[in-house]
Amino acid sequence: MSNNSKYLISFIVPVFNTGTNIENIINSIFKVNNIMGNILEIIVVDDGSDDQETLDSLKNISKLNNVSVIRQKNSGPSASRNVGISNASGEWIGFCDSDDIVDAEYLLNAIKTIKMNNYKNSDMLVFGWNIRYDQNDKSTYRHINLEKQCIAGKNNITQKTLKSLSLDGRMYNLWNRLYRKKIIRDNNIKLDENLRFGEDLIFNLNFLLKSSRIDMLDIAPYYT
Repeated sequence: MSNNSKYLISFIVPVFNTGTNIENIINSIFKVNNIMGNILEIIVVDDGSDDQETLDSLKNISKLNNVSVIRQKNSGPSASRNVGISNASGEWIGFCDSDDIVDAEYLLNAIKTIKMNNYKNSDMLVFGWNIRYDQNDKSTYRHINLEKQCIAGKNNITQKTLKSLSLDGRMYNLWNRLYRKKIIRDNNIKLDENLRFGEDLIFNLNFLLKSSRIDMLDIAPYYT
């Protein structure tokens, strides 16, 4: 963890009328935070929720250590994430959707690796993920596993990014990676609040244009 950052990772979670689902992902991250000694920050941005179940859940999680709940009028998920970025105190930034799940054990392994300083020169860490399919009251998962590798140099990053767009889309999503906050802040990289589709990809491309190294990890902590 750098001397200028209060936390190792800031997780940003936008919320709008998601009921108690928000508590699942917060509790998973919170469990890891307790084990690792409060090095994680969770920023929940309430995008104008008016559902009582959601409001009750937000009240519950606001009592947890290292969890902050920021409220704003309904402005969309991109605006919520930008507010989270502005308030993040971590060396790394991660994005989570409020109705998804993080596997606490896999997340713990990833954070232990990062904390060992193995990725001090990396600008982005990319993880595998798991896609849930619900049918006939039964859930199955498709596992997207990545090969552990380092991609250094802007030309190599560009080539790999373009190739991934036609394959598994590993460079498309926000939630299967960690971003070095300094890159975002120094280059004023934000999500386009006027877009309702493709804003994730544009954010990632803008970030990668300013990156010198990304690392892919053979860990898949995220379930969507």
